[in-house]
Amino acid sequence: MNNEGFYLEVKVASCSDKLFYYCFDESVKKGDYVIVETNFGDEVGLVTKDPKKESESEGASFKQIIRIASDEDLKFYKANKASEIEAGKIFND
Repeated sequence: MNNEGFYLEVKVASCSDKLFYYCFDESVKKGDYVIVETNFGDEVGLVTKDPKKESESEGASFKQIIRIASDEDLKFYKANKASEIEAGKIFND
């Protein structure tokens, strides 16, 4: 890690818009699942574009990526998605 950060586009389930997050961890890349802070609390998100250097952000303020998602985070995320689908079926019946 160095003192120079970058920002990334991240897709989270609770938002249909593109969200941008700031990061110092140079290992984060397109295709990684990360834990990010949203208006609904911490969520799993998918990095959808390659990192952009901080200077390219034109001084915009972005929330920071908390960390790369662990296997346990992804297991919990998948279980929640399955429950969400099942609840939708029950609700629609």
